[in-house]
Order: sequence, then C-alpha cells, then structure tokens
Amino acid sequence: MILVVGNFGVVSGRQCGQTVKTQQICKMLGNTWQVIELNSEEFKTKPIATLYTLIASIFKADAMVMLPAQSLLPYMVLFSSIVKLFSKKITVYSVIGGWLPNYLERRKVLRWLVRRVDAILVETKGMQKLLQNQRITSLVVPNSKDFSLDVVNQLKSNINNVEDFTYLNQCVYIGRVTAEKGVGYALEAVAEFNKLTNSRIILDVFGPIDIEYKKEFESLLEKYSSDVRYKGVIQSHEVQRQIGKYDALLFPTFYKGEGFPGVLIDSFSAGLPVIASNWAYNKEFIKHGVNGFIVNVKDTSSIVAALLELYGSDLSSIKRSCLNSCADFHSDKVGKDITTIVYGLLKG
Repeated sequence: MILVVGNFGVVSGRQCGQTVKTQQICKMLGNTWQVIELNSEEFKTKPIATLYTLIASIFKADAMVMLPAQSLLPYMVLFSSIVKLFSKKITVYSVIGGWLPNYLERRKVLRWLVRRVDAILVETKGMQKLLQNQRITSLVVPNSKDFSLDVVNQLKSNINNVEDFTYLNQCVYIGRVTAEKGVGYALEAVAEFNKLTNSRIILDVFGPIDIEYKKEFESLLEKYSSDVRYKGVIQSHEVQRQIGKYDALLFPTFYKGEGFPGVLIDSFSAGLPVIASNWAYNKEFIKHGVNGFIVNVKDTSSIVAALLELYGSDLSSIKRSCLNSCADFHSDKVGKDITTIVYGLLKG
C-alpha cells in the first residue's frame, strides 16, 4: 500500500502543473499498488484532522510518496524523519518544478532533512547536477502526460501526406496567464510579426488568468485585438486534441519555479514546435531548429526572429521531430520507471 501526499486540487478545483502531476503519479502507482490519497490542500482548511489522517495513513502504508510545494516541504521532510525513528517506512519525494536547488541553498537544516528521504525524483538533469553540488543524491524522472499515442501516430500520418507545409497560420499559448510566464511578450511578438510580414497569424491564449494580472491582460487583449484571442481554460486531458490544429506554441517564460513544464509534452505530442525562452531547463528538451526554437528572455524581437525562422523552415520536418520527441515522456514509460524505483526500495 502506498500513501501519496500532494495537491490533488479537490478543494480549490484548480488545475495546474502541481495538481496534474500529483494526479498522474497517483494513477501510475495505482496500477501496481493500492493507493491512499491525502490532499495536502486540507492542511490549510483543517490542519489538525489532516495531520491525524497523515499519521494514521503512514502506519497503514508500506511507503509514502510526497509531492509538497515550498510551504509544506519543511513539515513533510521533518515528518518523514520522525517516522523513520520508529519504523522502516520508505519515503519518496517527487519534486514538482525546478525551484528546489535554489530553495535549499541557504537552508542547512532543511538540506539535512531532505537527504534523509530514501529517493528524490527530479524532472531534469540540470536539477540533479545542482543538487549534487549540495551533496544531495537524486534520480531524474521526467515529467509525463497520459497523451494518446493513437493521436500521435495519426498526426505523423497526416504530416506524411502533406507535401507543402511551410506556412504559419495559428500559434497558441497554454498555461497560467500571468506576467512571469511571458504572456505579454508573446502577444507583442505576434503583433510585431504580423506588421513586419503583412501576415495574419492569430495567437490563441488558453489558461486561468491570475487575479493580479487580469487588468493588464485585458488591456493587452484590447490593444492587440486583431492578433490575439483569449479562449478560456482547457482541461488537461483535452489539450493534445485541441491544440493539434496550431502551428507553434509560444512559451517565453521567466517563472522562477520552472522545471520541466508539462505544456512542452502537450506541445510535442500534438506536433507543435515550441518557441521558448532560454530559461531554467528549457534547453534540455527543446533543440533549436529541430523541435523548436530558443529565444532570449524578455525579448520580443528574439521571439519575432524565431517566428521568422520557423516561417521559412520545413515545418513538416519540425513537427515530425516534435512527435518523435514525446515518446520518452508518456505516462506509461515514466510510470514504469517510478514503479521500478519504489519496488526496489521496498525490496531493500
């Protein structure tokens, strides 16, 4: 029996990278073991009752897999260490995003507690290297999505049937609509590209709008009304099919917590090249000119240059490379890797 502690989004109803990954890992483990779910959101709404549930659940389970956010991490690794004083329970920490190495740099006690976890799973090789510098051993287990392989194969077939596919029509942004995700730069770049080339590319924006950014975003929508459309929120299981009609994903993020964003997997599985900022670990997954383009951070002209480069490229070849890139990030493959790790720890 495995206890999974993470944000399932049940209380808030929110869908984001954290909730999607928590649900995904729970589903993966559920293919092999009975799983106890503990929603970490409830530590805020009913802390005493949730702590009691955590204590009761850990003694029922053979192992605990935790996916805490920054605010909960100190408490969860402390709890894990205390449990190890009285039992041989296995604890696994699956890190969401790329914030952990910087967060631990000046927290000596927390680093010590994190080292006592049996296995730390990080999303990128870059994170693994940074943690090694802090004498913390980790395993690279990339983010994953349960996308349709049938859709991937169909998209490959469609590309093979198209001889001339060297034009741009529609681009897309998917994710939290907020300043630090670079949304403003994406909107401005598409408008500039259309002016420069006398084209009519449309950028469709999907995702929940952060309250703090709502006013500014609405102003940008009004300013670039002929170039941009806001299309609301799209459910994670619908993304692959919904965005297959687009030609490219814009992802000019400068969000501090970026790791291996799930939207990159969504994009590759739909055959979309990604125009992404040279930020965090993006270059581990996006190969310039092969399955996307890397641009400067907070640089509209760099995004425009990438659109121009994509505009003159063999788009069918790039799309094919994207579809070939996604196989390693399917939940079936990653789920087997996680299951193997947990099984090995339980066997000792």
